[in-house]
Amino acid sequence: MKPLGIKCVFVLLLLTQTGCVTLYKPNAINTPLLKQQGDFKGTVGMGVSGTGLLNIQSAYGLTNHLGLMLNGMYHYKHSTTDSVIIGKHKQYFGEAGAGYFTAFGSQKNGVLQCFGGGGFGYTNDYYSHTDENHARSTATYNNYFIQPGIAYAAETVEVAFDLRSNYVSIFNIRSSDAFYNDTTFSFINIEPTLTLRAGGKKLKGFIQTGLTIPAYNSEAYFSANNANGFLFGPIFKFSIGLNIALNLSKPEKVSVPTP
Repeated sequence: MKPLGIKCVFVLLLLTQTGCVTLYKPNAINTPLLKQQGDFKGTVGMGVSGTGLLNIQSAYGLTNHLGLMLNGMYHYKHSTTDSVIIGKHKQYFGEAGAGYFTAFGSQKNGVLQCFGGGGFGYTNDYYSHTDENHARSTATYNNYFIQPGIAYAAETVEVAFDLRSNYVSIFNIRSSDAFYNDTTFSFINIEPTLTLRAGGKKLKGFIQTGLTIPAYNSEAYFSANNANGFLFGPIFKFSIGLNIALNLSKPEKVSVPTP
């Protein structure tokens, strides 16, 4: 095994043994559901399980079939247990993407979409054991994704299924033990996600649920995201929030005949 591979194994063992270090947490899925040029969708969501605490998402129809998306996530957790006096975790993440969409059906209530893109994140994890010195771990990561989906999108109800695949590379690791610094490891996750929105034409509440399934190098994923959570911990995802829908196209000028 190459020295870098050995180093990666030791990093994973370190993260597993500490049992409280979190270097990565997935963001919520942005399902744009655009139908035409000028459509804008904005979402603010709170992660309940398996995703970051605050997710802000946006999407815009650049043409009748080309869309853009811009998403951000912030996560913060402060915990105190018998074995850990203080545990604090902060994470920041932003991503951008572009993709194809098309509405279909007699009422144009069906939507096919496929988006792809990438993002960058930073995480800072601090903990203090009763029998150990204070420890801090930081890392940065890249996330590249592709996300096909299909949906039913009526005026007051939207139901979408997206199947997102993420390639995540974590690097610039800084920990209390300098041996683990500057090590890189990566993994691939598959995230099937179901999103339900309901409400008015412009403003809807939503719930989103899904799974984060490690498809490649699962040991790295569970070591980087070993926080306990609702039901299946780092596998089950659930979030809630609000979605706004607007059309930002300039209104057509109506000519008024002169008498």
